[in-house]
Amino acid sequence: ALFIQDNITFSKWKVTPGLRFENIILKRNDFGNNDPDRTESDLTTKRNTLSVLIPGIGFNYELNNSTNLFGGVHRGFAPPSPGASEGTEEESSINYELGVRFENEDAQKVELVAFYNAYSNLLGTDLAAGGGGGSTDQFNAGEVQVFGVEIGMGANMASADSDLQIPIHVNYTFTSAEFQNSFESGYDP
Repeated sequence: ALFIQDNITFSKWKVTPGLRFENIILKRNDFGNNDPDRTESDLTTKRNTLSVLIPGIGFNYELNNSTNLFGGVHRGFAPPSPGASEGTEEESSINYELGVRFENEDAQKVELVAFYNAYSNLLGTDLAAGGGGGSTDQFNAGEVQVFGVEIGMGANMASADSDLQIPIHVNYTFTSAEFQNSFESGYDP
């Protein structure tokens, strides 16, 4: 993996563009259930190679000494697992966020962020915890839209003139997600 990033500052603005390149070779040797000594008598190998460019840009605007507006647009990416079936594609999305952050000299903090993620392909995984069989096989789940808001608040509950710190933080996230298309998978469940 390689990346390049820059911080561009002018007036009250800070803009951070970046680009990441990843070249990934995934290989899995499956010796099967009938070869505990690993003699390769029942060996199957799965291989997948992919190269991807992952761009993004973020910004911060300082309204005053304690309040900032921030946001960004970034490409999301996750490779399929080494054992993924042939035809399983990488997870890909475009992610947007916009927020405001307040912090004063008394260490009181409030942050409010809205986000929207547009997946062109969400990877699904068969997990026992999700009601599946637990094989961890991955599959292409298709297009998904996710949006939500997150709010976080924090403060130091100790007196300002004390060396003692008693940080208290509360966070809440609301998320809504919806598949944008039906999909079929070679994975039966």
